[in-house]
Amino acid sequence: MRAIWKFIRLIFGTFYPFRGPRTLSLWIAGVFAGAVFLSWRGDPPFVARSVDAIEEEFLRLKFNVRGYQPASSEVVIAAIDELSLERFGQWPWDRRVIAQLIETLKSYGARTIAFDMVFSEDDRSQGSPGFRRAVEELLPLVPENGDSARTAKKRRVEAAVRPLSDEVLAQVLAKTDGVVLGYFLLTDLVEAKNLSANVIEDGIARVKWSGPPAQRDGADEWPGLPRAFGVVPPIRELASDAKQLGFFNAAPSSVLGMTIHAILARVVETAKTKVPLFHLAATAASVHLTGERPSLKRDAATGRSIIALDTKDAPLILPTDFNGEFYINYRGPRGMYKYFGASSIIDGTVPRARFKDKLVLVGVSTAGLFDRKVTPYAEDCPGVEINATIADNILTRQFLQRPPKLPVIELAVAGGIGLVLGFLLPFVRRASVLFALLFVLLGGLFFADVTVLFSKGVWVKSGMILLQVATTFVLVYSLLYFTHFRKERETRHAFQHYLAKPILEVIMKDPSKLALGGERREVTVLFTDIRGFTSFSETCEATRLGAILNEYLTPMTNAVFKNGGTLDKYIGDAMMAFFGAPVEQSDHARRACQAAIEIQEAVKTLETVRVGKGEPAFKIGVGLNSGVVSLGNMGSQHLFNYTVLGDEVNLGSRLEGTTKYFGAAILASGRTVRAAGDAIVSRFLGRVRVVGREEPIEVFEPLAMRTEAAPALVAYAERFGAAVELYQAARVADAKAAFEVLVTERADDATRIWIARCDAALTAPSPEEWDGVIRMAGK
Repeated sequence: MRAIWKFIRLIFGTFYPFRGPRTLSLWIAGVFAGAVFLSWRGDPPFVARSVDAIEEEFLRLKFNVRGYQPASSEVVIAAIDELSLERFGQWPWDRRVIAQLIETLKSYGARTIAFDMVFSEDDRSQGSPGFRRAVEELLPLVPENGDSARTAKKRRVEAAVRPLSDEVLAQVLAKTDGVVLGYFLLTDLVEAKNLSANVIEDGIARVKWSGPPAQRDGADEWPGLPRAFGVVPPIRELASDAKQLGFFNAAPSSVLGMTIHAILARVVETAKTKVPLFHLAATAASVHLTGERPSLKRDAATGRSIIALDTKDAPLILPTDFNGEFYINYRGPRGMYKYFGASSIIDGTVPRARFKDKLVLVGVSTAGLFDRKVTPYAEDCPGVEINATIADNILTRQFLQRPPKLPVIELAVAGGIGLVLGFLLPFVRRASVLFALLFVLLGGLFFADVTVLFSKGVWVKSGMILLQVATTFVLVYSLLYFTHFRKERETRHAFQHYLAKPILEVIMKDPSKLALGGERREVTVLFTDIRGFTSFSETCEATRLGAILNEYLTPMTNAVFKNGGTLDKYIGDAMMAFFGAPVEQSDHARRACQAAIEIQEAVKTLETVRVGKGEPAFKIGVGLNSGVVSLGNMGSQHLFNYTVLGDEVNLGSRLEGTTKYFGAAILASGRTVRAAGDAIVSRFLGRVRVVGREEPIEVFEPLAMRTEAAPALVAYAERFGAAVELYQAARVADAKAAFEVLVTERADDATRIWIARCDAALTAPSPEEWDGVIRMAGK
């Protein structure tokens, strides 16, 4: 694992010189924006295909999350299904059946009929035209007589020379409005290269003038329309009599093989001509609404060609993008439109009302005829249903669009998200919170996209944006983990046993407070020691010794942390702490005094419990001193300790050792007591000259916090201090008398020691110069 971390650091250091999360987030946004831009250009292909695959997969997901939408009842399908094949035989059928289907649908009130197929060859079901002409010439030679055999033979000959089925269908087309025949475009130059120029020109001629010509702007130029290289048209008889025609080519499959868009208009160009041609579904919808096929107009804003349906109110502009693509707003899986078998229609078993004023698309639905496409909802949707969906989108005006400015907005959103995430992610410390936030953010963005935009027909390509969000979360958090969070955890782990939690949180926000080196600051140091524990440890086994030590050190440490102190170290059975650093505390002396009082209270409770169990109990001495010290991380670059150093620290240690000479539980310097002010009640114990320090200092014993002290205790402390001052004024006898009164009220060691000290002074020879200072001979 350590090797992996080193490798990641190396990668970041090599390819990411700016290590801030905001910069990294913007880099990620730039990479994704660059990928999207390259996908627009289509170069390099693998980038374009990758981006398209992501967006198409998200499109599939959006359709399925959005759910099904009701299909238009105005569009129905006349299907070449299995029952119809059983009735009329193998496809293609005799075209008189097609003619009969048209006449039946029209008699039922169908307004528009569009054929999702091409009749590109003569109907061979009744022989060749040459055979028919020979029969027609022989027919007059058949004698008219009453012979039944000859009569039957003549009838068979007459039946053989009845009008060709193609002619029957052409006659029906000539007299019927609202019928749109289909044809096929050659969109690949390879497909058209084997066709002669005359054949291509002939194919274009068959479909070119099937209705009013398209509106032309400029010199036969229609910018933005994809090209085609040839036409596979209906046979001449049918094309000449058809009112409208439209190509039914499916759009090129997407990267994932789905049909997600259609090309509604293409330009076929040869050396002699250049004409625009329209899609079958768009043509059928236009004929259904206006009676004419669509027209082309020029968009004044973009200069590209747009497809319009000239409806009565105002032209209906079909939303196509710069590549002429129309995005299909699928309603659901296959079967969203009503299917009626061709045989059932012709036989009259379908109610007439089902076709009244409907747009009927005629196409194959049986799997054996191989017209199957993949949609976001289904793997085997009949092609005729896709064309029905396109016509439905146009008739209901419920489009799936990508407005021209949307790509720019998407890039802006990607950049904005990069900025926001780069700013916010450094504040997320826990991985569980981060990934919960990631889940909520991704889910929220996707849900908002589907419900607010996609359901309203706007396709935002948010797949790359959502992937960018996820990538930003993972990489930025990885960066923060390896460059910041990990160091922070190491710092927290190193100091969580030495600092109170509130103090630790302040340090985590400003680690500079723990910089290697020192600073001068006034603090209050606290030293404790367990009396007699060293000698006891010589007779106690190690396991038991450690348990007893933990019993005492735990409440002592808790008292320090409770009052905002910093644990410096444990020294055997001793403890060192300080207040006022690393976070400055104006009341550090009060905090230290309160911690010392709480330590003694906790030890008294522990003493009662231990004595009750018949176990040895120990006394605790606490020394306090306030002053300016050297503070900081002291040590080497590899091993250091956050500590305080200086003469004032040494004095605090000396005061802890001096407690036993005064019979006090706590011994605080005058500087500490004065800094604590009225917050505590303390008694004056005298002036002392400790080892290593010539200047005498005043010492006090904090007894209680003033808010918790009884008035009698306050009066007692004042009288005790007055007795000490009598001693210092060389009125030893008066001091002794005062202490003897005090000992009757509170018989503690401090009072008895002062009585003994007065006795010693009274019996000893009087010094030449009395200063009342008590000299310590040892630590």
